[in-house]
Amino acid sequence: MKYGAKTDLAVKRYSRGKEYLYSPHAVLENPDYDFSLKRKIFTEWTKKKVK
Repeated sequence: MKYGAKTDLAVKRYSRGKEYLYSPHAVLENPDYDFSLKRKIFTEWTKKKVK
């Protein structure tokens, strides 16, 4: 690359029709980051649904 790359940009991933934004450093450091983020979103969704 001529000017270098920005390493702090979020990474987009798609799973079952949903778009997730990840910190690129967190993904590289923790292989379970994807699963834990999905679980967090699911628990927040269930809490909203129950209320």
